[in-house]
Amino acid sequence: MWKEGWFGATHSLGEVHGEMGRRGFHYDRTAVAHALVDLVREGILTRVGRPRRYQYLQKRPPQSGPLKADRE
Repeated sequence: MWKEGWFGATHSLGEVHGEMGRRGFHYDRTAVAHALVDLVREGILTRVGRPRRYQYLQKRPPQSGPLKADRE
């Protein structure tokens, strides 16, 4: 979703979880929340707003090369 630029606009945890389900990825909401926090820590996404109401946003554009996870 990040590579597609989906995070070019802000999205809540509920919106991210819903979009992943729509695409066929059915993960627990807490697992999605933890993944989003990891992406924020890695500097891929940023979050704005207040705790429990964060909106997630792309911090940097996708690169043409492989992501860190792709290389491991």
